[in-house]
Amino acid sequence: MVDAETLLIRVQSLLDNDQLSDAESLIDDLLKHFPDHGPAWAVKGDLCHRRSDHQGCVDALEAASLQMELSAENQLQLAECYAKVGRCDLAKWLLRDIPAKPDSTDCIIMKTAASLGRLGESGLSLDLCQLVHRRSPQRHEAAFGVAYYMNRIGKEAAEVVPYLRAAYELAPDNVMYRVSLALCLDRLQRTEEAYRIVADLDLHRVEWPHCLTRLMEIFASAGDQSRYLDCQARMMHLGDPKAEMGRNGDPERQ
Repeated sequence: MVDAETLLIRVQSLLDNDQLSDAESLIDDLLKHFPDHGPAWAVKGDLCHRRSDHQGCVDALEAASLQMELSAENQLQLAECYAKVGRCDLAKWLLRDIPAKPDSTDCIIMKTAASLGRLGESGLSLDLCQLVHRRSPQRHEAAFGVAYYMNRIGKEAAEVVPYLRAAYELAPDNVMYRVSLALCLDRLQRTEEAYRIVADLDLHRVEWPHCLTRLMEIFASAGDQSRYLDCQARMMHLGDPKAEMGRNGDPERQ
């Protein structure tokens, strides 16, 4: 008979190749023969998480936790699924513990910050993003995360700008970073600087009508009617009725 570890390697290979149905059949068969195998339950939990089977993930990872300490990734999956099934306090408790785990990577900590943010814990999310930004300043998503959660807890735009600029400089092709920096500069009345950042922006990559509205204001302030009308056309393409307002107007009067 094939041992559990060999079967588990096969299951993981199937998961890595997105063969979820085959992986599920094999892991279920493995657990019939080895019902107390913690790592097998952890893999079952991972599979359920990939399938958005939230209760199934909870059941599997709780079973795994009775046999072994969960990895940081599995604990994050369990916390996310606790939140999905309405057990938010338990989710928050697990999430707070993840950064201290020895196998908690920058990526896992950033995902933990996002999960805490969705649960209304923006202050804790900010702390985690700052932690990653301090130890890995080359990670653009950490710099942006600091800016995002600073904004969520009401920090002044002047405090937010340096982190948006850092994110933009690390990943200049990221449209969200570029637009966010321009809008933040505009809030600080640094409209000319904001305009320079987005003057040649490909508006087809901007998916957020509220941002396009703000960009229209920047282009209007700069007297760039062509770009103003490009924004308006993009908003109409996205189906925003606000784009109908002032279609024939002078952008300098908007």
